[in-house]
Order: sequence, then C-alpha cells, then structure tokens
Amino acid sequence: MGIEVSVNSIFPTPVYSAANIKPITKFELDFVEEHKSKSRMNQGGNSSSVESYILEQFVFKDLKNILEQHLEEYLKKIICPAETSIKIYITQSWLNYTTINQHHHIHAHENSFLSGVFYFKVNKGIDHIFFRKPPQPSLLHITPKEPNIYNTIDCKIEIDKAMLLIFSSTLSHYVESKQDDNERISLSFNTYVKGNIGDAATLTQLKL
Repeated sequence: MGIEVSVNSIFPTPVYSAANIKPITKFELDFVEEHKSKSRMNQGGNSSSVESYILEQFVFKDLKNILEQHLEEYLKKIICPAETSIKIYITQSWLNYTTINQHHHIHAHENSFLSGVFYFKVNKGIDHIFFRKPPQPSLLHITPKEPNIYNTIDCKIEIDKAMLLIFSSTLSHYVESKQDDNERISLSFNTYVKGNIGDAATLTQLKL
C-alpha cells in the first residue's frame, strides 16, 4: 500500500455573508447622501458619519430588523449556544464613504462581540474587503513561493450592493486604496450580548 498524506484545516475563521438581503429604497439612499456632509475623515482619507447610532433613525427601521434576523442566524448556526437566553443586539452603527485614492486603515472593533457591514453602493468586481490573519507566535518567517489557505496573511472578499457581512469584532480588516471614482458607501455596526452565559457550578456564569 502507498503512503497516504492528508492535511487537516482546523479552527476556521467564519465570515458570514448574505446577498441581496433587502431592496435599497430611494428614501434610504437620499438619507445616506444627506449624511455625507455630516461626516468626519478617517486615517485613510475616507470618511464616516458623525452620527454613530445611525440604525436608530426611522429610515433604517426595516434594515435594522433584517440585520437582527441575520445576527440570530449567526448565533444559531455558527455559535450554537447551549444557553437559550442569549441574544445579540446592535450597539453603535455608522456610515462609511470611500472614493478614488481613499482607503480604510486596518483595524478591529473594540468593545464589541460581532461586527457587520451592509453595502449601499459598490463597484462590483472591483471593490473588496480585506481580512488579516491574526498574528501567531513563530520562531521563523518563511516567505511563501505561492499563497495557499495556510500561508496567506490577507484574504479578500468581493462585495456587492445590498450584501451583508458579519464577523468577529477581533478580526482585523481594511479597504485598499480605491482606484476608480465610483463611490463606495457602507453601513457598519457593532454588537454585544445579553442573557445568562456560562454555568454557576463551574464558576463561569455571567449575567449580562
């Protein structure tokens, strides 16, 4: 018998994706355009809305409900909690505007459990979001000849209008410098958890 070799990919990093989660209305787009003048510049030259609880606006009532439904799906399908009282709720939310020669610096989201982004405007086939592999202790850094799922540091995901992504808030991400003049507009949000987590007998109980 010949030698059989296999490589197991363990501990994958989930990034939840849902396409066309709702039609984008003119009411929503008009509101998004209006808030462009009420934004502040980020490190990469792009801008974010000064309003950081944007999903509390009436115009986004339906969108917020849909986002909460997808957070519930993430909780059930990916986290699969034994506790039945756990809920994930949206905390802060804001709009992002990026155009030619602007980028969004690499960052993660503090004081948040899961983060998400919904896209109002993108240039499909050109616009992406990049995620960076968490740093791992190593004695050596060996430059790979060609990338694969084990040696890649940065991973990009193609995005589209009305698309939603949900991922761990500890996962670093960024947007590279935009080379076309089609404006990219997204809505980002953070979340936290409420409910009874853990177990009193094992001294891990946390009531939120």
